[in-house]
Amino acid sequence: MDLLQILKQSFNDARSHDKKSLTKQELHMRRSARWVVSLGKRFEQEFPDRKKHRVFWKGNQRNRREFTLTEFMYDISVCEIGFVRSAAQGKQLGFIRKAIWQIESEFAKDSREALIDFSKLVAGSGQNKLFIAPVVHDEAAFLRVLREPAVHCSGNVYLAMVPKPKEWPSSADRIGLWRLEEGEWRLNR
Repeated sequence: MDLLQILKQSFNDARSHDKKSLTKQELHMRRSARWVVSLGKRFEQEFPDRKKHRVFWKGNQRNRREFTLTEFMYDISVCEIGFVRSAAQGKQLGFIRKAIWQIESEFAKDSREALIDFSKLVAGSGQNKLFIAPVVHDEAAFLRVLREPAVHCSGNVYLAMVPKPKEWPSSADRIGLWRLEEGEWRLNR
């Protein structure tokens, strides 16, 4: 899986659908929501076998009937699923067997807001965790702050920096991706 490519494709998809009639605030909110949808759809392409995996995000109706929800704990969750027969009627019921990806996206440039959402990843058991933050002026300081909770995560930990929705579509394709390796952020090229 080429995570950086998935992020870039999702970013380009999300920023290509602006409507002129919205206020700036509505536009930014819609862009942020489109970002999650676009990224969720890319992960569905990576995990297409619905008998084995499900991708959850707010508004993804494909899981509502079976799991009675669309979003599962994180902005995007990729889960391996299993099935069991119900106790009374023997109906086949789906359940989460394993968390494969746990993804949180927080575009506030405030490190406190970032820490709150990053802490959700620390609490999870997923094999892979991705935190998406905005491109910031002092990248080194932001990475230093997020390193502290990241070292307490299980599994593979990634951090992506993506331009804030208010900077679309004029922003260049400035997506950075880091992976936590031996307690330090390493830029993924």
